[in-house]
Amino acid sequence: MDHIRLPKNPVHPPIEVPYLCTEKFDCGQFHLYPNLKGWSERDVYYRPNWTRQPPYDSDTFPRRRPVGEAISFLQNWLFFGLLVTVFGPGLDIRDFIRRNKDGHEVVTTIPLPVFSAALVEREKQLKVTKELEVMMQGRQCQLDTCLRLAREVFGYICHDTTLDSAVLLSIGALGDYLTNVRNLIYCDPSLPDSELVLAWPNGCIRRLEADLLAKQMLQDGWCKSEVRRLYRFSPSAMYFVSNLDRPGPDKDHRDKCTLYQCVAYQIDNDAYSTEHLPKGCGCKHIYADQGQLYSILKSGVIPLISTSCAFEEDVPLEIIPAKPDTRYVAISHVWSDGLGNPLANSLPRCQLVHIARLVNQLYGPTDPPIPFWMDTICCPTEPEAATDLAIILMRKTYREADKVLVLENYLRFHPAEPMSEFERMARIFCSSWTQRLWTLQEGVLARSLFIQFADTALNFNEAYLSMVQTEGTQSEVHSLIGFFRRIRGEWALVQSPVPFATIQGIVIALHERSTSVATDEALCLGTLTDIDMEKLMEVPPEARMKRFWSLQAGYTGDMIFWTGCRMEDEGYRWAPASFMHQILELLPGGLDSNSKSMAHRTDEGLMVKYPGVILGTFQDAPIARKFWLRDEKKEWRYWMACTARRDGGDESGGIICSPTTDVSQPITVALIFRDPPSTIGLDPLGFPYACAALVSIRKRKEGILFARLEKTGNVYPAVDGKMPGEQLASALALRTQLASLYESKATEARSEDTGSVVFANQHRVFDGEWLGNDQQWCVD
Repeated sequence: MDHIRLPKNPVHPPIEVPYLCTEKFDCGQFHLYPNLKGWSERDVYYRPNWTRQPPYDSDTFPRRRPVGEAISFLQNWLFFGLLVTVFGPGLDIRDFIRRNKDGHEVVTTIPLPVFSAALVEREKQLKVTKELEVMMQGRQCQLDTCLRLAREVFGYICHDTTLDSAVLLSIGALGDYLTNVRNLIYCDPSLPDSELVLAWPNGCIRRLEADLLAKQMLQDGWCKSEVRRLYRFSPSAMYFVSNLDRPGPDKDHRDKCTLYQCVAYQIDNDAYSTEHLPKGCGCKHIYADQGQLYSILKSGVIPLISTSCAFEEDVPLEIIPAKPDTRYVAISHVWSDGLGNPLANSLPRCQLVHIARLVNQLYGPTDPPIPFWMDTICCPTEPEAATDLAIILMRKTYREADKVLVLENYLRFHPAEPMSEFERMARIFCSSWTQRLWTLQEGVLARSLFIQFADTALNFNEAYLSMVQTEGTQSEVHSLIGFFRRIRGEWALVQSPVPFATIQGIVIALHERSTSVATDEALCLGTLTDIDMEKLMEVPPEARMKRFWSLQAGYTGDMIFWTGCRMEDEGYRWAPASFMHQILELLPGGLDSNSKSMAHRTDEGLMVKYPGVILGTFQDAPIARKFWLRDEKKEWRYWMACTARRDGGDESGGIICSPTTDVSQPITVALIFRDPPSTIGLDPLGFPYACAALVSIRKRKEGILFARLEKTGNVYPAVDGKMPGEQLASALALRTQLASLYESKATEARSEDTGSVVFANQHRVFDGEWLGNDQQWCVD
């Protein structure tokens, strides 16, 4: 782990990785090593070898290897075996072993950058002739095969393991580093498929508390949702971030925060306290004239705070209307930092003087004083009509600002120097500013975005590009490559009759954000998508999400495959009720930017065109969450796995129909496929799948099937009558819940001799009517 750089002031000492191998790697072929050591493929994919976690904590697994043998084998194969494979059989593995101060042997990666630089230079020189280039292609193929195999095995083990977490972290960090070295050698920017992309885990995926870095961060006081959010980082990036001081050191995440939502930054207006700078300052608040604010807003103009005044106590703030040629700065801040005021349009004089100074520092000494806009002052707390006008003008406010300045305590009290470019971006990513709902639009809409640190304000665009240009070859930097789009969000500016690109961006950006007032989400979405805000504001807050969907200029049919919470209003049950606190990994492939599925909204639902299959008509027959499909030849062709309920409903009987569906009455059930089953793709675990929606048919009219959305999920192909979990012992997504899911008429039992996947003797069998690719549906 020594090769991974750390922050300027790391909060933890370096992690030591024990050397646990009982023998040297024998320099044989990487993929044959398990067989040479008596490990079959079944042994490698045998879960009891890697965990003692229930239900694998008993002594009823006779084929289980001892823990010491398993971890020694794994370290020798996936750590030292990869080193030898990449750097050649002449590598002396003793270069990567040292003794610590207690005399114990530990793994060191200090030589890794030197070995890697020499390899990159040597390999690039081989491109001078075609003969040598052909040889390089063979080496590239061998290396890619080994890295992919190592990642597949390591990913399977990390899904649920109790092995030494430091060893696991070192393997993930090495795999990530060597994948980056491979790309430095062989990646050709002119060839889009030349880059090898492998996401290496840090350790145990299933339980955060079992992962070394996650456990360490939780002990340091990080929120569980923050750690989960960072868990998609590469091992080297996660190791770096785990050594940062945590954001919001005054926030307590232990009691109310969950894995998917942080509530420590929520605002209680009755208990809110506006902060002074410095704390303990006794200066008075300076107030804005609310009547003047209201008058300016009614004329459709943005009110601004003048910085040419002295901010004298007992003298109202100087508020000026923005003119077409007025340069001004819009302030973006997190209310929980103490710069808000829910009771009045005022701030302490000390804060106003400080903010005015920061605003004018963005410009040259010869520039005139620059006014600024800040919601605490410029959004009237009363009357309500004045507040509504300020919200209606919100998009214009941030779009027309010359600069947007971010004030966030975790950032503005840390100096940017002498941080590395990556540390600056990592701190911005970890800050509360990137996790709040309202700040999303403020970053997206800004012409020029500046982030205030203690010693300077960084131009976000320039700082990001500088990081990519100067440190882009570092493996940890890759974890932040997509960060720019999340913050600056070009997707919100896309003009398209079908807002699939905007929706994709919203899904990615909002799933990790929170707000103190849930109904504010529709307001922010309306600002981002540039709909008629006056029409959105004219309905009660609880009806705004429905109004938001009704005001869209176009729709994508992929909405029916959304796996998150949905609206309950008739005609809108296809529509997401919220984009916040969702699980990004469970979003359907349908919400990607390549979608071309046109749709339009009617009072009865969303009109779409997709292929499908009518499964049949049933009565008093609940359908299990997972079931098989047979074709007209009675051959097992596909099987469906529905997404687990997220509405708290009961699934104890395997029922998947919605609570309002009366299963005592005949019900016709159908599946809608996002893509034809013949074009099935791969899921994140490498299994082929197609997004699907289970619906109940309400009526047929003029060839259109009117359907009620019941469940979404994936359809998998059956090969030789077997599901993927029977073809591979590493069927991670399916292993633990298949014991009693099926009730039907099939007579043959299927089982896996490991005992982890067992099918009941009864299966639900559907012999359905397959529909064409252009079948029209009206889905509610």
